[in-house]
Amino acid sequence: MPGFFRNVVIPAAEVGRHSDAIRLQRREDFEGIIVPDVHDPATCATVCSRLEGGLVRTVLPAPFHAFFFGMKPNLTPGNLVDYFQFCSGFPGASGWGFRQSG
Repeated sequence: MPGFFRNVVIPAAEVGRHSDAIRLQRREDFEGIIVPDVHDPATCATVCSRLEGGLVRTVLPAPFHAFFFGMKPNLTPGNLVDYFQFCSGFPGASGWGFRQSG
């Protein structure tokens, strides 16, 4: 019987070839990424870094001990220039009317 939780299994030595895995997961191609036999913190950190493949990470305030991929205006420091530059990478963003004022 097929399960309801679609996943991909990626050996730790091959994660560099799957830098799009998280993007595919977010696109709902599958629900989970399994990397078996990763036991030490250094290998885990390397695997995570390679899977994240340059995704923008926003860290929530310390009490939450969490993060998410992407940006949110009320969690973006400064004058939001980085936020709007990030948004420009989305399809159709050029029509949103964002521009930096002087």
